[in-house]
Amino acid sequence: MIDRLLRYVDVEVKRAVIALSACRAFSEETYRALQQNPRLASATRPAFEVLTGFSFMWHAARERGEQWFRVHALLRRLLAEREDAQEVLHDSHVALEDYYRQQVAAGNQDAIAEVVYHINRLDWQRGVNEWVAVFDKALELSQYGLCGLLLEVQQELQINNDFSRGYASNSEGQYFARLAQHADALASYTAAIKAYDAALSRVPDDVDAHNNKGSALMRCNVLRLQSGDSHDGFMDLRSAIQVRTRSLAIAPGDQRILQFRNRA
Repeated sequence: MIDRLLRYVDVEVKRAVIALSACRAFSEETYRALQQNPRLASATRPAFEVLTGFSFMWHAARERGEQWFRVHALLRRLLAEREDAQEVLHDSHVALEDYYRQQVAAGNQDAIAEVVYHINRLDWQRGVNEWVAVFDKALELSQYGLCGLLLEVQQELQINNDFSRGYASNSEGQYFARLAQHADALASYTAAIKAYDAALSRVPDDVDAHNNKGSALMRCNVLRLQSGDSHDGFMDLRSAIQVRTRSLAIAPGDQRILQFRNRA
């Protein structure tokens, strides 16, 4: 399919398409930032007009503004899987991470969401950890707009194990709980619990997975009590205590678990 779409373009234009497919969305300024990629030809205005004229380039005016475009999602996904596109994509993600870090340094704090995305494409685990750290900090500072952008990015993150999926879902649940969106918060905490269960099915003695699952259950308990559902709230609390008891059996001296048990 890719070869059919790009059969009439030369090698340099094909490389530019691959490079732009690294972007969630791009403008001419973003395109010029990709000149840091040594495999690309000069990023000129005429070249940009040629590229944005292809049928697989979509206008992203509604989401980003009049001067923004996207590479068709299917083409992006197919290019991401092609072995012969990996070097260009890697260099593009490096260039874009640097470009968006410069944007953050210049005062555009929302650009950190794009930084996280490109980190994830270079190293999925580092990207997930960065997403959670930035998201939790934004939530602590009540930067709900940035939290919303990070939630959009989360839909495109590569998360390759269950523990990390639970990690991200737990943070998402805290955001919805803060906004009193209880149904969404419960759904996120439930997703976290299921992810930790999946992780524990493979590594039953993973203390961090037990502890994080216990935290998610406790947060479910609080939400259910706030909504008047004392029966299910009690069930969540009992499950949380059971999980932390298991953690204590694995790591008897863990102060985090002892503190939780005393509070419960």
